[in-house]
Amino acid sequence: MPHGYMDRISLSWERAPETNLLGSEGKNFMQIAPFWVNVPALFGIILARYFFLSFLAQRFFPPIRTPEPGQISREIRYSIFTTLLFAIAGALVLEGWKHSIFPIYFEIDAYGWPYFVFSIALLIFGHETYFYFTHRLLHHPYFYRRFHLVHHLSRHPTSFASFSFHPVEGILEAMILPILFFLIPAHPAALLIFLAFMSVLGATNHLGREFYPLGTASHWFGKWWIGPTHHGMHHYRVKGNYGLYFTFWDRWLKTEFIEYSLEFSKAKKESQLLSTREKSRKGRSAHA
Repeated sequence: MPHGYMDRISLSWERAPETNLLGSEGKNFMQIAPFWVNVPALFGIILARYFFLSFLAQRFFPPIRTPEPGQISREIRYSIFTTLLFAIAGALVLEGWKHSIFPIYFEIDAYGWPYFVFSIALLIFGHETYFYFTHRLLHHPYFYRRFHLVHHLSRHPTSFASFSFHPVEGILEAMILPILFFLIPAHPAALLIFLAFMSVLGATNHLGREFYPLGTASHWFGKWWIGPTHHGMHHYRVKGNYGLYFTFWDRWLKTEFIEYSLEFSKAKKESQLLSTREKSRKGRSAHA
């Protein structure tokens, strides 16, 4: 790239309101739509995505353990409010883009395809880093009792728990959007891919049931990848496995549970046994 990083950000600030792959109508709507219109619009989109992914995950991968009475309704209530916070954060990003505060660019050629791919990785790495260290902070006894405990009320979570946060923690989680989008020049398509990645893994990592193949935890890639068992251990053991998507911060800072590989194998066998029973029950029902 011909410019330094800060030069690139300045270039994005200059170009963002001028170049747009969405067409003039899309650009005009993004520039004209006021904050009070963007908030409910984003709220509806994010909430629809939350329910779609959560119900889909529950349908195909129901949790091993039956949720406690009132657990799912509690997870949904807190998630709805967190969704509102993310909608507000997203609307603030749009407002910032209108005033050239956020370096969002609309022409791939402005940075090229290699940077487009790199920006997605950078967004994911930035979120992973932000989440890990804020998560560690929330496990300080003072913050844990007052805020983070809400998320851990789901000792064995369901996919509906992905956004189940105390409002204060919800604000902390939503702040990642303006922080990342201010620091990292990104194309709207890259932002959408990042947000989709965040949404899907948020749901699957709270399944309460392992669905990755047996042996994943000992595979060279699986050792660095977080799934339902890895995050599930954090929920019921609390002090460890703080990562979001990848295990590198847990591994580098010695906060990963050393029993993870064994726990994965146990959880996978439980999942396979449950799947066998479910198929057997469906077979009997079909022949009844």
